[in-house]
Amino acid sequence: MSTSTRILEARVRAGLSQSQLAARAGVAQSNLSAYESGCVRPRPETLALILAATALLPSAVLRRNRDTVLELAGRRRAGNVRVFGSVARRTDAAGSDIDLLVTFDPGASILDAVGLVLDLEQLLGVHVDVMSDRAEGAIRDRAVAEAVPL
Repeated sequence: MSTSTRILEARVRAGLSQSQLAARAGVAQSNLSAYESGCVRPRPETLALILAATALLPSAVLRRNRDTVLELAGRRRAGNVRVFGSVARRTDAAGSDIDLLVTFDPGASILDAVGLVLDLEQLLGVHVDVMSDRAEGAIRDRAVAEAVPL
């Protein structure tokens, strides 16, 4: 596969425009266009920056899998799924985790909570933290304050 094709396919897979990818990678949009068209070949270090910038953000992975996340939560006796942390603030990066605040049914057990985390991590491919909205303490209070519906 040519370098130009690798760049183009990675950008499209990440759902980014040329301008968005250029900004993320720290290159000029006109240069990125030239790389994608095959007119200019990027230096190896520039190619590495561009490809790294196409990594899917956890927020994008979560958006794409929203319905399945809600379905898995329901199977594990959890509802009212909300997002907090960097994903909710839209400051997530490629290595960020996903923080979810949920309401567990009264009959739910610790096995439901652990199972939900494992199910979601397998689906999404990123670390997931699940917090019950029945938890107590300052961390829970902050999570509730910034949580947004999934």
